[in-house]
Amino acid sequence: MAKGTVPLIGSAFLILALAACGGPTRQSERHAPTTSTSTSAQPTSTSTTLISGAFSWSSHQSPGLGGEFAGELSCPAVKFCAAVAVLSGSYPQPAEVGLAEFNGSAWSKPTAEPSFSQSDVTVSCSEPTFCLAASSNGLYVIWDGASWSAPGALPLGKTSEPSQVSCANSTFCMADNGELSGTTGLAQTLYATWNGTRWSAVTSLEDLDIASVSCLNQNFCMGVGETTISSGGNLSANDIGVAWNGSSWGEPVEMSESSAIGASGRISCANAGFCMAVGGFHATGDEFTIWNGTDWSPQTPDTATGLSPTGFVAVSCPSPSLCVAVDGGSGVNGQPSTDEPPTVGVWNAGSWTGTHQQGLTNALDDVSCPSVDYCVILATGDYLISTS
Repeated sequence: MAKGTVPLIGSAFLILALAACGGPTRQSERHAPTTSTSTSAQPTSTSTTLISGAFSWSSHQSPGLGGEFAGELSCPAVKFCAAVAVLSGSYPQPAEVGLAEFNGSAWSKPTAEPSFSQSDVTVSCSEPTFCLAASSNGLYVIWDGASWSAPGALPLGKTSEPSQVSCANSTFCMADNGELSGTTGLAQTLYATWNGTRWSAVTSLEDLDIASVSCLNQNFCMGVGETTISSGGNLSANDIGVAWNGSSWGEPVEMSESSAIGASGRISCANAGFCMAVGGFHATGDEFTIWNGTDWSPQTPDTATGLSPTGFVAVSCPSPSLCVAVDGGSGVNGQPSTDEPPTVGVWNAGSWTGTHQQGLTNALDDVSCPSVDYCVILATGDYLISTS
């Protein structure tokens, strides 16, 4: 998205680069780490170092970027990420929205996309030369490795809820939009697929609200959300996962009745036999559940491992034995609480290690890990991280 002409309010974002320190052996990446450069990138400054389990985290600020990040990030390779930035106004209906690219050492200045104003925007990259960003106002743009395209019409149309998109490669993306009907209260999800040239016709899934989707290829995606059931005039919702088989969505598979992932959950799949969905909120704490290829196994991390009681907001799994999840702390409007600060959680071969990010002035928003020894974490605001 595009460069802003409105003065940026003094905030930037945080990058946390994960490097293995006695951690797992690096496995093959789902996306080859192709180098991508940005002519408008500005130098970054490193502040402090965090230790999270066996991993070393270094924080960076990007002076001159500014803006408030809306919490969407996609890194298909170690030296390339794309992120959504709010350039003016405030989330979830910012006056001006843009996209920025990261080349491994610096972020470009965001390019503002006027057509994305007053909308929720998501982005997914399959490689450094292909990203697709979609907005809730029914438009999309494509990154070709050098610039963003002119906006095109997303067949889902303009919706009240954010559209989700996951791109397995440049010839397959899944876009969906799940929401509750304002008249019946029942869920509905609209979805369409991208084949590299055009969008398919829109199809509707009734009684199903897909909140997040992760696609590995054109024959496998996993969505997480909730299904609504009307009985005797009463509505009930059950958290579910649902798989795409290349031509249609299968039958929803329910999670635990006590699960709090559902409508606000996020999902990441390392392969068709391993996906992790995360969520939760202040009353439930950080929650996660794992797909084993057949069923979901809900689990709640023990807060004694250093995780937070406020709920995960994002997860990225570069392999079936490693996932990184973040939560924003207990604060509101991007301002975390000092007693329950934002947390980075590392799930390593079945166990969690968490690090509270004390002293942050804003919350962690999203995480993307292109390999088992490198992640980028996006945060709202301009701040430093104190050493844990």
